[in-house]
Amino acid sequence: MRGIVALLLVAATAGCADSSPVREVSGTAAPSPNATSSRTATPVPSPWPCPETDPPSVRLLLGDKRVTAEVACNTAQRSKGLMSRTSLPESQGMLFLLERPGTGGFWMKNTLIPLSIAYMRRSGRDFEIVSILDMEPCRADPCKSYPPDVEYDSALEMNSGWFRGASVAVGAKVRAEGPLPDPQ
Repeated sequence: MRGIVALLLVAATAGCADSSPVREVSGTAAPSPNATSSRTATPVPSPWPCPETDPPSVRLLLGDKRVTAEVACNTAQRSKGLMSRTSLPESQGMLFLLERPGTGGFWMKNTLIPLSIAYMRRSGRDFEIVSILDMEPCRADPCKSYPPDVEYDSALEMNSGWFRGASVAVGAKVRAEGPLPDPQ
């Protein structure tokens, strides 16, 4: 009888522990390699793992604007970013999900098109834009870094001037319309 009671007690409390993994978000993506962080890790739901090869896509809502963004969620995807592309459709971009927060800047090495970047802080599928910068292509070293001077854990790159033209500014909210992969 005691064994049955003990089993029932274990079964009843098994679901009470928080088993969701704690993920940290990284300081730089295709960013320059130096990042610092003072923020502690926060739990991020991980509905599916980041694919190793081609980045998945997600629809993002920025006010009344919808965009489709490839999601760079692992080191290889973040390092490549939008390098070597000769164009980017008007309502498309790349969303960088980092493993831990940081303040380091992105750079444009081997990026052929001018871009604007919105550095953001993430909470699940919701983001808040904390800085927006315009970036110029760089085909040869040394390439300029574009640090936001504020801590972030994700970034969205779009065609140069897109945020200004869409009236999206610092403080704007961004929402992913579906689940996001777990950054690695």
